[in-house]
Amino acid sequence: MSIMMFGIAQWDEGPVVSAAPIGPARLGRNRKYVIAVPARWDCDFAEGWEESQEILTPESLHAFAPTK
Repeated sequence: MSIMMFGIAQWDEGPVVSAAPIGPARLGRNRKYVIAVPARWDCDFAEGWEESQEILTPESLHAFAPTK
């Protein structure tokens, strides 16, 4: 499964990253990045897709600020 990372400015511009009619779904963000999944990440209905949808929610991600 693909996880996408965007800078805040990129996300605010509304990234177009595929031919899907909707954009990526935001999972979370910190002060520098937005973490998202592609619009059609679960469209093939492979075994386990329902469980994946239950697990992969904004509440399941805890984005921390990067450290130097």
